[in-house]
Amino acid sequence: MESGVLDGKWKLCNGERSIFASACASGRIHLHSLQYEAESCRLDHVTSSDIEEENNALCLALAWNEHANDSNAHSIVSSYSDGTIALHDVSFSTNETGMCQIKKWEAHSMFGCPSEVWTCSFLRGDENVVMSGADDCSLKIWDIRSTTKPTQTISKEFESGITAISSHPSIDNIFAAGSYDEHVRLYDIRMLQEPLCKVHVGGGVWRIKWHPLCRLGGNGKNNKLLVAAMHGGCRVIDCNGLTNASQSSDVSARVALSFTEHKSMAYGADWIWFNDQSELREVAASCSFYDRQAFLWD
Repeated sequence: MESGVLDGKWKLCNGERSIFASACASGRIHLHSLQYEAESCRLDHVTSSDIEEENNALCLALAWNEHANDSNAHSIVSSYSDGTIALHDVSFSTNETGMCQIKKWEAHSMFGCPSEVWTCSFLRGDENVVMSGADDCSLKIWDIRSTTKPTQTISKEFESGITAISSHPSIDNIFAAGSYDEHVRLYDIRMLQEPLCKVHVGGGVWRIKWHPLCRLGGNGKNNKLLVAAMHGGCRVIDCNGLTNASQSSDVSARVALSFTEHKSMAYGADWIWFNDQSELREVAASCSFYDRQAFLWD
């Protein structure tokens, strides 16, 4: 890596190859392949995106399209500190992996200047929809077939910048959004006038992660969110009433668990499953910045 890493996402390709995409301060996206050895594993670099000359924008966030109808189609959306969003096609073959930027557009600005686009995501339920959130306190919905202007914008709901967006892995049209204003909101894209619900988490939101069982659907744990809430530590949120036909009156969310051992900003959080003496265990992992600490907790 030639610069700091600001975001990273895994992709399981063709059911067997694990690829890690990283968003870097250089403006590049790097792809690495996970390789297993006898008692260890390593990440091998496979390809990187190109960057434009004299463009000093940081790549702040990225997301794989996990919801494409064609299982062989792989794409990444990325967002930048200069207010832009880009789309990339990724191709895999036996001997080569390629990545090509196919579109880039100006997405967010504030007071006539570019606004940092902290987060971006595809939407489950429509493979042509991309969502973005920025320091201008707006969340925008884009149709990637025509990006001259957003199809919808939420600007009055948020009191600070939008820092995290994540589509529900198994329920169409539902997504979560986190903000510096210390709230996580749940939305249905078909009725964006107001959130389905929102919950205060005690700190600015930086990462939100749906529980791994969300992908299975129909499980009691499929409505659980892990949140990295910066100076507030970490939270686990239980969300109730989410379905494909959710009404705002049916949906609620509450903080089910708080983790406050971090002595600095909690910027990263994710779920971990592992075998412990033949028993499958579930823990949360989180990390903080200035004190350089990482924790496993349940």
